[in-house]
Amino acid sequence: MQFNEVVVTARSYYTPKHNPSPFGQSFERTNVKEREELKSNDYKNIQDYIVENNLGVFKYDGAIYSRRSSSIKQTSEQTIITNNEPILYIDGLKMQTTSDIRNWSVRDIETLVVLKGNEGALYGSVWGVILISTCRSDSEMEKQNIKSNGVIINPVGWQKPTRFYSPVYDTPEMYNASKPDYRTIIYWNPSIKTDEKGFATFEYYTSDYKNPCIMRIEGKTSDNRYINKTTYLQVE
Repeated sequence: MQFNEVVVTARSYYTPKHNPSPFGQSFERTNVKEREELKSNDYKNIQDYIVENNLGVFKYDGAIYSRRSSSIKQTSEQTIITNNEPILYIDGLKMQTTSDIRNWSVRDIETLVVLKGNEGALYGSVWGVILISTCRSDSEMEKQNIKSNGVIINPVGWQKPTRFYSPVYDTPEMYNASKPDYRTIIYWNPSIKTDEKGFATFEYYTSDYKNPCIMRIEGKTSDNRYINKTTYLQVE
């Protein structure tokens, strides 16, 4: 008995080392860009990089939009885009809009995954999904085991609180040092308290990058309401 020729094809699924999926899923390898692949484009804006490498999206007015069933209507008063943005996740957290990364650079990204069309069904989106893991140390990631049903954290017990290191340029030698300061995380303080009028002050030295600095503030009010705010500071 002779059988007809059969060709078996299969998609190659891949789980990145720093998985940006909140579900710990695997992806088609072509959808994944990791640090080693990204570093040659570190000078680019991340939104520009996503648009250049994914035909199904475009950038407009500081946000990314899907070309799937999209249209742009210009009126005398405003521009109306009749389509939705892809869903954006950063470090496993869902963001409100893709404009949250409008001032990010590729060098801020450890892993980037872009899902288009039906690939985003798990997230309830037909307009695409953008998944990002930000740059971080390996030791931080090893403390977390990403699984399909959440994150398992192994407590290390009581530890003496340590202070986040920020360099102090308080001498001419330090201020005029030839080695550039290219820190990506500039300042972190978990214990800032406001005064009775709701004001608080803090100081830090910026790095030598000239692009805008992203400032994220999170906290809890006296009546136990959680608040968060993201803003941008231009380094002169």
